[in-house]
Amino acid sequence: MKYSSYSAVLTLFALVMSILPTNVQADCVDPAGLSDFVHQTYDDQIVFDVIRNGKIVGSHRTVFSRSSAGLHAHSSMQLTVTLLFIPVFDFAYDLRSTWCNNQMVALDATVDRNGRMNSVKASFDGAATTIQSSQSLVAHPATLIPTDHWNPAVLQKSHVLNTITGHVNEVDIVSCPAKKAKTLGLSLPAEAHCFEYTGDLAATVWYLQQRWIGLAFQGDDGSDIVYRCSNCRVR
Repeated sequence: MKYSSYSAVLTLFALVMSILPTNVQADCVDPAGLSDFVHQTYDDQIVFDVIRNGKIVGSHRTVFSRSSAGLHAHSSMQLTVTLLFIPVFDFAYDLRSTWCNNQMVALDATVDRNGRMNSVKASFDGAATTIQSSQSLVAHPATLIPTDHWNPAVLQKSHVLNTITGHVNEVDIVSCPAKKAKTLGLSLPAEAHCFEYTGDLAATVWYLQQRWIGLAFQGDDGSDIVYRCSNCRVR
């Protein structure tokens, strides 16, 4: 091949590569990692009733799947508060994340709060996590775990990705009395461990043998919101 022809081929190859999508995720090798933990712990699905002041007002579901890109988690929540049978507050949440080698590598979340939309997108490039929301674009110099609670590794973290706001929250996660569940009307096994988020985020979460089994936080109006697991089984 003549040099001019070879140069033309290289130029064409460079042009083709420049127009290919750059956000295609590479194959992930994750032997005996987070995927196995999820399958063994959750049977690939978590389902909660969402309770406000003792009344079921919605549901939360997380479904796990796998592909060559890694482990995928799809969480969705729908909450509707009514007054005299008239809806006065609607909240819808949809989050999709991809995990490789125990690290979150991509996230896409949308929140609809009474018709007011917010979106959060995040990606980890091996060195930093870039987070884009409807209001901001920031970078955090490490991998992050989002606030969807199914991954107990979050308990060892001091920073989490708030998937509602898109902010990086600084938190201190400490043990709390197991009896707190009863004060919220949540019936849990005696062996359940209670943890409380303090700092930029306030919430209480319960785990049993590393399985997420409960959550409580205050709504915008100060009401108690509680997640009660409806498909929990202890192995």
